[in-house]
Amino acid sequence: MSVRGSVFCRGCSKPLASPVLSLGKQPLSNKLPELSASGADPVYPLEFRVCSECGLGQIGEYVSPHDIFDDYTYFSSTSASWLEHAKSFAVDIAERLELGNNELVVEVASNDGYLLQYFQELGCQVLGIEPAKNVALAANKKGINTEISFFGEKVAQELIERRLIPKLVVCNNVMAHVPDLNDFLSGLALLINNGAIVSVEAPSMLVMLRDNLFDTIYHEHFSYLSATSVNFLATRHNIKLFDIEEISTHGGSYRFWIGPMESKQSSEVAKILNDEEQFGILTDSVQLEFARRSKEAIANFAVWCRNQRKPLIGYGAAAKATVLLNASGISTNEIVAIVDNSTSKQNRMVPGVRIPILEAKEVFSRSRGNLVIFPWNIAVEIAAQIKMEFPNFNGEVWIPLPGMKKIEN
Repeated sequence: MSVRGSVFCRGCSKPLASPVLSLGKQPLSNKLPELSASGADPVYPLEFRVCSECGLGQIGEYVSPHDIFDDYTYFSSTSASWLEHAKSFAVDIAERLELGNNELVVEVASNDGYLLQYFQELGCQVLGIEPAKNVALAANKKGINTEISFFGEKVAQELIERRLIPKLVVCNNVMAHVPDLNDFLSGLALLINNGAIVSVEAPSMLVMLRDNLFDTIYHEHFSYLSATSVNFLATRHNIKLFDIEEISTHGGSYRFWIGPMESKQSSEVAKILNDEEQFGILTDSVQLEFARRSKEAIANFAVWCRNQRKPLIGYGAAAKATVLLNASGISTNEIVAIVDNSTSKQNRMVPGVRIPILEAKEVFSRSRGNLVIFPWNIAVEIAAQIKMEFPNFNGEVWIPLPGMKKIEN
């Protein structure tokens, strides 16, 4: 495997310093073993570093993207709030860019067609490029034209040769998953220079450091983006970061807009770049404080779980759960099961700690302990859903990050 992200920066190739935060050896977050599986899950170092040159946050590569994404258990359409976010984006951007029937919208890492379905409803031509075969097949089954491939310079060139020139390319929460960022950006640059503009959504590294959201660090997330790093990388590929929007998803994200070098840059870009500099995103003091508070949160979560009088249940077998549970050493001794509405995750286990993942009815019908919601970013939505579907559940509902907090339900 490449030493990008552990020895040298995957963005600018400069040597990297020691890890800011080590979360120990962890399994792949979304490789969920079957309930009948025996033997230990493979584990790999999970160490977060920040490049002092370009500002890119990153972890090392220990498993190929094919191993991670060939059989993926995350389906975007399982979250009602994420679908609402996708629909709102599609309607707004279609109007803003005056997308018509002859305009092509391409989404990179399009998952199960959760976003492209709304552009298709608006009359746009759509094409998804999705590496996970099982997820891509689900999208095609819904009538969303989706090709199974990892996006990069070669795929972009093939699209141009096939005269599939998009007006809009959407990259929602995908740049973080790309080990070879420069190949990915070369592909985007090819499409941009043939008339596309690109929208990139990604969790804010500033928010992650500020709010000690370490559970967003996992092996599928090779990179952690800031305005500082995206601006550096875009310039390196002779394209321009011309606008940034701050959005609420994943606890706090950016929507980066990238176009040709002649694009006029909005004042928001300079503002957010200045915000990151004033925060000290590249300073040792900020990074060390992030590490200290993250370790404290892990320890507090472990103590809280072990002090419960009744066995806990969890909700949401997201990557966030895998990271926190393995980092804290919490297993079936404290949490008897985790509820997840995705049928692709049910009757599997959280890797490493081997906590069973079951359907809601089975868990809530026999569990009397308190509940921990691991996808804290959509906890309010989940708590309301539980109250409506299981009115007899009277346990307390908690989220673990940024710190242990009770949700009034």
